[in-house]
Amino acid sequence: SVETGKTMTESFFADSTGHRTITITIANKDDSKDPSPVDTDCTGTTKKDYILCSIVEGPLKNDGDNKDIKTLSEWTNFCAFCFSYKPSPPPASYFRRHYDNDPKKDASLIRVAVDPISNEIVSSVRIFRRRISSGGNDASSSNSIEACGIGEVCTHPNHRGQGLARILLHDAIRIMELLEG
Repeated sequence: SVETGKTMTESFFADSTGHRTITITIANKDDSKDPSPVDTDCTGTTKKDYILCSIVEGPLKNDGDNKDIKTLSEWTNFCAFCFSYKPSPPPASYFRRHYDNDPKKDASLIRVAVDPISNEIVSSVRIFRRRISSGGNDASSSNSIEACGIGEVCTHPNHRGQGLARILLHDAIRIMELLEG
């Protein structure tokens, strides 16, 4: 959520790759936490752009066209960093195992916000697809339904308080609704 006394608006622009650029406008933002605001006007309003996209599972060609595409490895390292405050922090391999052991793993359902200046992941949410039973012994029976869950919701400490997780959660709900139809 956005800190008290601040208002936030967002606008989206989709490009030909399916990436969506988010412009977040925060009124009266204290820029002491953000070392590189993109655009601050005389009223103290800060505008910051982020790229909203899915990650890819495999390695990328080193051709320069893929500089803004995030990989599974980058995502697992990001998650490990975000959860490193815990007394027994999970390593990147934990998040990789969590993904690899998912029977319906789909890298396109890992949604991230990327800072276009640093080209780093700054927020994440993952959608899990499951078939759940509403009775009976057979999950493939007519008593089962397709369902989705959400996990690995995290935001880099330098980008918190801007509503990025909220935006990603809304995006995840939009995707789950599309999967339902």
